Formats: sequence, structure tokens, C-alpha cells
Amino acid sequence: MKRSLLLITIGWLLAVTATAAPPFYSHYWVEGSVSEEGVPSARRQVEVYKTPDNKITGLTDASGRYQINLYDLEYFRGVPVTYESESYTVVVPATEGGLGGSESVLLRSVRGFVTTIFSFFRPGSGDVTPPRVTAFEPHGSNVSPSEVIRITFSELMSQEVTEKAISLRPLTGVYYEWQHVGDGDRPYSELYLLPVTSWQPGKSYLVTIGTGAADRAGNRMTEPETRSFTTLYGKGIDRVRPVIIATSPRDGDREVSLRTSVAILFSEAMSKEATVRAVSLPVKGAPWRANWIGSKLIFTPGQMLDLNALYEFTVSALACDLAGNRLAEDRHFTFRTLTAPPDVTPPTVISVSGGMNVALRPYIGIVFSEAMAPATINEVQLRLLDPGGNQVACDINYEAEINTAYLLPQADLLSYSGYTVVVRTGVTDLWENHLEREYRTTFVTADTAGPAIEKVKFDGRGYVENDVIASDALVSAEVTDSVGVNYNYLKLKLG
Repeated sequence: MKRSLLLITIGWLLAVTATAAPPFYSHYWVEGSVSEEGVPSARRQVEVYKTPDNKITGLTDASGRYQINLYDLEYFRGVPVTYESESYTVVVPATEGGLGGSESVLLRSVRGFVTTIFSFFRPGSGDVTPPRVTAFEPHGSNVSPSEVIRITFSELMSQEVTEKAISLRPLTGVYYEWQHVGDGDRPYSELYLLPVTSWQPGKSYLVTIGTGAADRAGNRMTEPETRSFTTLYGKGIDRVRPVIIATSPRDGDREVSLRTSVAILFSEAMSKEATVRAVSLPVKGAPWRANWIGSKLIFTPGQMLDLNALYEFTVSALACDLAGNRLAEDRHFTFRTLTAPPDVTPPTVISVSGGMNVALRPYIGIVFSEAMAPATINEVQLRLLDPGGNQVACDINYEAEINTAYLLPQADLLSYSGYTVVVRTGVTDLWENHLEREYRTTFVTADTAGPAIEKVKFDGRGYVENDVIASDALVSAEVTDSVGVNYNYLKLKLG
């Protein structure tokens, strides 16, 4: 117990109270492939980081593909972060006798996938050909006010530098979406500019692709390319049917990630409700979730897909644009998932929400490094212990899409007390890899009782009811605080 003498002049001493922010979690998937001289690079290390001292690594598989799950390492502080235009660097380190390189990727959604392709060529024997624009749409007049701009390049392009080299006049907000086609002898990239809002009616637009645009080998365009189009005037009637520009996965893709989303990119803005209803997806135990980015429709599975399974999704001709124009025909797409388990790495605990001054009825988030087997997320494997080491009864929830388990105590915790969160080794990921060692962390609840104020005196004299006190009297008091850290939370009101 700690005592202190408090001296103030008559007036107010206000408390500065603090409430714990709710936990905030999010993640991204970055995936892609690595090849050298056109040959897939197996077991090549791939590094992803936001700052150089905060790095996550992964290895490519036999087909040169990699997939890395990113987590923001600041969420345990409970501070929400803005994820618009969140930038990460993806690095393939050089090996002995091999080449390496890096690519900056821009993440625009709270949960989503970013794909990048690394193709390395040795100087003097590889790619020295400058890229060029091989196709551009739309063109001419009477363009739909929501049509997507599609630019096709002759080679695989470096995304960040190419986006910076493109200008649009008049200036209009757009989303950038890339489709890298790495198959065959002549890989190439397509860039789509999706308008955030509709193009202005009856307006001419000029798109310039400057010489800063570069391919993955660093070759830049030799001269700028300009293209133009004009939108429908006023209330002109849009009679152009929309088309599907691209899908991810592409039709016929193999070795697709078990966590893949299904993305469908249309040539223009679509009627959202009618288009979502027009898509038929494989039946899974949990429903797919739909999300729109411009004219790109993204479906995320409610649970991981099956291993070595053939999946089909269909977009019927009922999908229509904002003017009611429908697709010309039904479209069917198939893809096959991974044939072998990609994961032999034990899961880890990324973070547990907590710290000091935790609420007495906290919502405790436990974030894992990967998707976990829901059956192992239970009161036997996840425990909350009170200061005496006794287990506290908690409700337990698991959100598979963000790999996070939540503990919610069924009753208020004790004030200013230390509680321990225990994650036992019985928890497993979806490939039955166990946590290697038991994880423990402690947090301290808020001191809600606060300090006690006693023996209040004015100019050294005890206070008696109806006493008259001078306005400049010196107030003294004894403050008793068992914690000894809460003087700033004191409030003494004098009238």
C-alpha cells in the first residue's frame, strides 16, 4: 500500500480515463511464381516485408509457385491501421550462380490476394527487348460510361513502375488490376483501369503510357504510346454487351491454392445484385462471400478448398451491366487444386491481445500464422488462467478467414490482476501440424477501484461542515493507492 500527500489549490482535478481499444486483425495473401531462363525455380526463397526488419519468408514448390500469408505485426496494440494502398516489397534473393530481384506490391483490400511473377534472365543472354503496347480498349466513340480500359503489353511488366508511367486526362480515379499470363513461349501482361466512378458522358479521354513503363527485365518502352476514346453523350443508350475479360483462377488452371478466391473481371460496371445471382459456385460447407472492386467481382470461400479437386464455376447470361445489357452466353470455367499437401510447417501464435489496463470483460484475440483445424480450438487447448492458476470459464469462437480464435470470459475478471492466456500444443493447422511448444502470455486488468482520498485539510485544519474556507486556502490530503500508479486517475471536486 502506498500513501502520498496531495497539495492543490481549490478547484478541479480531473481524471484522464483510458479505455482499451478493441483488437483489430487483418491479413493478406501474396502468391506467385519464380522462374529463371523460363525454367520454374523450385525451393527458391521468397521474402515479403513492409519494413526490412519485419520480414516473412517462404519457399517455392516444384512448379516454382509460392504463397505467403501476411499479418500486420502492430494489431496486437489494438490500433486500427488504414489498409488503402498498403505497400509491401517481395524479394527473391540471389543464389550462387542465380539471379534475384524485388517487386513492390500494392494491397488495396483488407483481405485479399496479390499475385506477382518473377522471371529472371542473365545479362547478355536473356531479355533485352523493350516492351510495347500490343492492344488497347476501348477506342472510338459511344463508349459505355463504365467500361474498363484494357492495355495489353508484349511482355511481363513491372507493376509499380508501369503504373507510375500511365496518365489519364481528364484526371479520374481508377483501380489498377493486373493479369500476368506466364504460360507458353511468349508471356505477357494485361493492365486494367477500372473507373472508381463512371466516366463523364460525352467526354473524350486520353491515356498515355510513358517511357517509364518497364518489363520485368528492366527494359523500358522506347517511346510513349497514346490512346483515346469518347464516352456516350448525355443520355445516349448503351447497347454494348458486357464481356468477361479475365478470371482468376483462369479456365483450366492446375495446382491452384486451397485458399484461392474466384475473381471475375467484366469489361464494364455491372448490376451487382443481378450479376452475383448469375454466378454458380461449387458447394462448400460455408457460403462464399461476394465483394466488388470496380467491375471486378470477387468470391472468397468460407472454408479451405479440397485437395486435388476439380472445381467449376459458371457465369450465366443473366449477368448484366448497368444499362441492362446481358452477356452473350453462359460461360463455364474449371480449375484443379493442389495435388499434394503444401504445408509441413508447424503453426505459430502471431499475437494475443492484452497488455495493461485490459477491460474486466475483455474480448481476447489469439492470431495464428495459418488456418487452424477448428476442432482443436477448444477449452482444452485454449485456456485463460486467473492469478491463482485456475481456469476461467470462457466462450470460444474461431474466425477461419482471419485465423483468429477469441476468448470471451463468462464473468467479469478481477480488478488489477494478472491473467495468463495459454495455447497448448494440441492445436493443429489443417494439415495436422501441431504447435511446437506451449505459448503463454500475461495481461493485467484495469484498476477500477482507483485510489482513496482521506484526511482532507485546508491550511492544515480539518474540514467541518458549513466551515467558511478562504479562496486561496491550501488543500492537503492523503491518497492511498495499493497500486501506486493511478494518481492521474484521481478526481477531487471542491465546491
